Amino acid sequence: LRFLASGDPLALLPALMEQPGLVAATLGRPAEGAAAMPWQAPANRTTAPFDTVLLLEALDLPAAQRGLDAARAALGILPGGPDRGGVYALASVFPGADAEERLAHRRPGWPPVA
Repeated sequence: LRFLASGDPLALLPALMEQPGLVAATLGRPAEGAAAMPWQAPANRTTAPFDTVLLLEALDLPAAQRGLDAARAALGILPGGPDRGGVYALASVFPGADAEERLAHRRPGWPPVA
């Protein structure tokens, strides 16, 4: 999620981490006095200016969407406006709903799990 910060954006994180399924939140801001970096969006997309980036990590896609929705609500960012980010799936994920199922997909030669 990309946004222009007003106030202390760190204050947003404790409430976000109360969302079920969120496991991490990272807030990125430019260093004090750093020159602004230009942002170039693809020609087919509209983007709003930003100075802060929030990355949320979740256990699954529904939890990620709930976290994104909660962050947007807390920041007053309405859905459907200029593109500010979204939910992305990992390039690879261990299949299976529980640990036993995932163990079946481990590569041969990997050490046993304690």
